[in-house]
Amino acid sequence: MDLNDLRILKNKINYLKVFNYVFLIINIVLIVIPFVHYWSIGFQFDVYFFIVSLMNIVAFYVSYLIVNKLNYYTRKYYHFENKLLNE
Repeated sequence: MDLNDLRILKNKINYLKVFNYVFLIINIVLIVIPFVHYWSIGFQFDVYFFIVSLMNIVAFYVSYLIVNKLNYYTRKYYHFENKLLNE
């Protein structure tokens, strides 16, 4: 791995950080929406509540994948950065 590859890896890390924050906001919104809707319709379950809850599960899974890749790329970046500095 050379310096150009490290720069590319650093850009991937920065993009994943942005996606992580975006999906964090989406998760917060998808947690609040079903409970507000549940409260507004008189504490009854309906299809809307179920669909938004499923979307929340998918968003949590995508967030997990993003954080997993972010941790992997960050560790890879620091490993090869230290390796290049020590050579």
